[in-house]
Amino acid sequence: VTGLFAQGGITIVGGLNMGNIKYNDSDVADLVDISIKMGLSVSAENMVGPLKVGGAFVQRGTKSSIEIAGVKVEGSNTYNYLSGYALYPYAIQEGLSAFGGLQTGFFLSGSGEIEGESYDFDSDDIGLDYGLLLGVDYMLNTNMGIRASYYLGLADVIKDADSDLNLKNRGIGISLLYSL
Repeated sequence: VTGLFAQGGITIVGGLNMGNIKYNDSDVADLVDISIKMGLSVSAENMVGPLKVGGAFVQRGTKSSIEIAGVKVEGSNTYNYLSGYALYPYAIQEGLSAFGGLQTGFFLSGSGEIEGESYDFDSDDIGLDYGLLLGVDYMLNTNMGIRASYYLGLADVIKDADSDLNLKNRGIGISLLYSL
């Protein structure tokens, strides 16, 4: 089991983030149909003591639609974050480990689209994102592996919005691992 963590050096992690949002207000959530928006996630991590510590570029977001007066309006949002994380890995068996920890994301940029009209988010609009990151790593050999993860955002995404009208990020990640 100790061989699982004896890799040493930096691990590059890259893959897809399937993001969506959770509205704080159930009345709003009932009106808006939310679906997954694909994004990228690229990170580098290293073991620091018992923790995997890393930095990442993560795209989060959502697709949504709402019906107003019989007219269906569709849109999507993309939020780009520079994130840092600390994960505690737990070896299950040789080559397989589970992890849990915290991730914090600083908003870099973002955009949205409603019915073909696009717009950009101002950095003052989107707040600090933080939440729990849980998942599993399966090493195919000593250098390559696969990661499946779930992100549970705990922070309201939009700065200065009423908490009842705000939303939190969620996401499922599928990534490849490569240890240098």
